[in-house]
Amino acid sequence: RCQSFTLHGSRSQSRSNAVKLIGQQIDAMLLGLRIRAGLGASEEAKAFLGRNGITDESVWRAFRIGVGEDHPPEDLTEAETGLLKDAGIISPERGRFSLGAEGICIPTYDPSDPVRPIGFVRMKPAQSKHSFVGAKRGIGCCPDINEYQKIILADSPLLALRLAQAGAVGVALVEEPEVLLPLGDWLSKREVVLVSYKRPDLDRLKAAIESLGIKAESLVL
Repeated sequence: RCQSFTLHGSRSQSRSNAVKLIGQQIDAMLLGLRIRAGLGASEEAKAFLGRNGITDESVWRAFRIGVGEDHPPEDLTEAETGLLKDAGIISPERGRFSLGAEGICIPTYDPSDPVRPIGFVRMKPAQSKHSFVGAKRGIGCCPDINEYQKIILADSPLLALRLAQAGAVGVALVEEPEVLLPLGDWLSKREVVLVSYKRPDLDRLKAAIESLGIKAESLVL
């Protein structure tokens, strides 16, 4: 069972039971909610990352990854609930809080504002699968992503985290190639490197980049 998230807000203590992120103590805005990022207590999640060679806690903190349980805060306003439903984080049909379901979550960002999450990618260690939770948007990245002229786009969470563990900078997770389409202006100002474990997946990334008129180096690792 994954640890519960810890969500901070001003109205009620029940907000303290919704979101807990493995990461540094930072505040960010997500769809009108205050999210608190703190050190996660999930030994299962930490063990999974360790088995995959991602042992540096500074990498966990930089990518602000987290774990959670399957329930939303009890005192969400109607407006907040509506925003989360629009994002697919709360199921419109059953009210399920999909952000907190079993797995490890990586927040995604518009790189022009790499502090405010606009989406989440979830890894399911048991099935070795990963996918967006709700809306497909944004890239997984560190807050300092704009400090680097060379950007390394990796198409899987473990690959991105392993590259960061190995010392690479300017690394970003691209869970779906379509998330790159709104980022053409940002990408055009940078040197772009595409990396993947599989040639077909790399070709999908390359096609998205080329549709923006951007040239990129590509590597299968």
